[in-house]
Amino acid sequence: KKEEPSVLKQESPATRDNRPTEEKKIVVEDSLSTIFEQEIGRIKKYSGTVLIKNSIEKEFSKIHKDTLLKHGQVVKTRERSTATIEFNNGDILELYPNTIITLDYRKFRSEMRSRIMLKIGRIWTQVKKRLDDQQELSRFSNLEVYTLSAIAGVRGTAFHVMQGVDGSVRIDVDEGIVEVKGRQKSIRVKKEETSIIPLLEKPNEAVKTQETQTISQWNKDCEKNLKENAEMIAEKLIEVIKQGDQNFESVGNKVNGIANTLQEIVEKKEEPAS
Repeated sequence: KKEEPSVLKQESPATRDNRPTEEKKIVVEDSLSTIFEQEIGRIKKYSGTVLIKNSIEKEFSKIHKDTLLKHGQVVKTRERSTATIEFNNGDILELYPNTIITLDYRKFRSEMRSRIMLKIGRIWTQVKKRLDDQQELSRFSNLEVYTLSAIAGVRGTAFHVMQGVDGSVRIDVDEGIVEVKGRQKSIRVKKEETSIIPLLEKPNEAVKTQETQTISQWNKDCEKNLKENAEMIAEKLIEVIKQGDQNFESVGNKVNGIANTLQEIVEKKEEPAS
C-alpha cells in the first residue's frame, strides 16, 4: 500500500506549554538566532571612522561601504564621521558625528517594522509612506525611534532626532507628522516644527523650528545643564531604573537605554581612534 505523505499538524498553545523545558529552550534559541541573522539593510555610504558590533560582542570593528546590517547590531560614529544606512524597505537613516544607535527589526501586525534605539547623538530619517490593504496610509508607525525621554513614531516623513548629553531630546520635523510619546503625554509634531522633551518629563508643545534656538546652541545648553545639574540628572535616571516606566511599551528597552546613556554621560569623551 502506498504510504500517504505526512501532514504537519498545528500545535495548540496547551501542547506548546507542555513541551519539556529543554525543547522550549531550543525553539526559543532557534527563533532568536533567525532574528539576529536576518539582514535588514546596509551601509550606503560613510565618512571618517564608523564602527559596528553585534549585541553579544565587546569590541567594535570598522565598517566599509555596503556592510550588511542585522538586527541587534550597534553602530557608532566618531568625531567628524557620518554614516548613511539604507534599509531593505527603502527607508533611509543618517547618523551624525558622535552618535550611537542600536538596530531593532521585528514583526508587528504581520509586517516587519524598524525600531532605532538612539543612545546618544543625532540622526535624520526619511521614511516612505506605506498603504494598508485598503490602499490607505497605514495608521501604524513604519519606524520608531526610542530615546531616553520619548518615543517618536512615523508613518511617512523626514525628521531629525537628537539625544542630548543631559538626557533631553529634540525632534525637528522636515516633512509629514511625527507622533511623540513621552511621560503621561503624547503630541504631534508637524512639518517645520520642533519639540523639546526635558529628561523624563512631558514633551513640550511643538513650536515653529525657526522660532527655536539653533541645534548648536541647544547642544551647548545640554552640556551646560549636565555640568550644573549632574547629581539631579543621575538621581532621575536611578529613579526610573528602580521603578520602571509604565508609559513606555517596553520597560526593558527603556532601562537598557538609560544604562547606556548614563555610561555615555559619565564617560563624556570619545574613545581614542584605533
